[in-house]
Amino acid sequence: MIEIIVDIFIIIFIYVFPIVIFIKYFSKTKHNKYMNFLYIVIYAVGVIITSNFMDNLFPFIFIILSILILKNNIDENDYDKYSFSIRRVNIIKAAEYFIVFYTMNIVAAFIFQWIFLKFNIDVQQQEVVSDMEKMKLLSIIKYIPVSVIFAPILEEFIFRFILFEKILKGKIGLYASCIVSSMLFSTLHYNLKALPVLFILAVENCYLIHKKGFWYSVLNHSLFNFITVAAILSDKIK
Repeated sequence: MIEIIVDIFIIIFIYVFPIVIFIKYFSKTKHNKYMNFLYIVIYAVGVIITSNFMDNLFPFIFIILSILILKNNIDENDYDKYSFSIRRVNIIKAAEYFIVFYTMNIVAAFIFQWIFLKFNIDVQQQEVVSDMEKMKLLSIIKYIPVSVIFAPILEEFIFRFILFEKILKGKIGLYASCIVSSMLFSTLHYNLKALPVLFILAVENCYLIHKKGFWYSVLNHSLFNFITVAAILSDKIK
């Protein structure tokens, strides 16, 4: 039952949100009223054809299109406030944030690992990580763009920009929206072992998007995923 609920929420946030968000922003432009329907059909067909989520680029593509619409000043305040221009990112500062936050993640991982062992809590590896560990080397290399580019941009836009900043913050406040959106993000990965660290990552990225901008949270997420994939690659090469 829990798995079914999680799957439903994944469909809503990962597959439905991208097209809804795109149509919301696209509707503010001057366009033929039938264009919305056409984009929905294209999106639905694309998602069905590429049904394997690891290979499914359509949610990512439509999120990128939404960001490009923001760039065209459909919502100028959002574009400036959340620094959607990647040229405004200070790479050195972003790296410094990542080093501090990743150190926190490592400490948290060790603490929760100790708790799991102390209380004999049987936890399984995150499914996507387990799947990658079973992949051949070439398959893992093909997965790198999905893990390091597509997923971070898609998830940061949906969970941090839309859910945390645009939907929840105005209704329940800054801190409550951070906790709720972060818990939802970590829970949807449906893995007890990864949940604490993913929750902390989500909280970190709420801070980054709120204080620094969208691409800072994306870079923190991307580097986090990259280290995980690099570790698996290194083990395969050995």
